[in-house]
Amino acid sequence: MKQALANAEIPATEIAGVSVSAGAHIPVLMDAAGEVIRPAIMWSDQRSLLEAQALHAQAGDMITKTSLNRINPTWTLAMLAWLQKHEP
Repeated sequence: MKQALANAEIPATEIAGVSVSAGAHIPVLMDAAGEVIRPAIMWSDQRSLLEAQALHAQAGDMITKTSLNRINPTWTLAMLAWLQKHEP
């Protein structure tokens, strides 16, 4: 915060509010050098629906017992399965 205020081009007294936001389940794939290799898939993306259904058929009970959640396409695991199938 101190650095942001130091870099601001307006006085701190003119800042009315500060907001922080974060997403979840957003895989960012990188190479060995730490460079991003493809655009991130946002958490709300539904393209991995079929992969989520396949994961549920393969290991749904175990995953539900372990995570206490049902598998859905917004999960990183389903997104990674989609990427493996469509962008090997």
